[in-house]
Amino acid sequence: VIERRFLLGTKTFLGIFFLVFSTISSAFQSPNERFFHYEFGRTDAKYAVNVEMSKLNELSIRHGAAIDGFVYTYDSEEKIYQIGGEGGIISSLDTAGLNKMVIYSGNFYWGSAEEPSIVKIEFHYNNGDKKSFGSSDFSSNIVKSEHEIQPDLISISF
Repeated sequence: VIERRFLLGTKTFLGIFFLVFSTISSAFQSPNERFFHYEFGRTDAKYAVNVEMSKLNELSIRHGAAIDGFVYTYDSEEKIYQIGGEGGIISSLDTAGLNKMVIYSGNFYWGSAEEPSIVKIEFHYNNGDKKSFGSSDFSSNIVKSEHEIQPDLISISF
């Protein structure tokens, strides 16, 4: 396992990537730009969205042997947002006290093994609890990256 640590505002380019924006990086954008839902189109990822944590009603993860995607809703809207695939089971995430995510990316044996994908995610909380989804057991070339979470915004890309 290759271990890499990323500080606030950095990006991991692994074919499929996960971004975490800090209040520092978002301070240079207007509030409308900071909390705008958008898709980047085709870069290394198919989709990317900003998730505004303060207005979040529910955040769920789709997972199985790897990470398939995320589903989320906002308090003020009835719309259900989805990023990533529709496979796996859905598990609800508690975002209260969330302070760090550890992302494991690698070449998944039963997926597109030639391109890295997110195979496992750990969610760490202020009280010391940890929730883990997916597995790195069915992948090769695993790269581990840690992301500090700020309470305002997470950007997710698949």
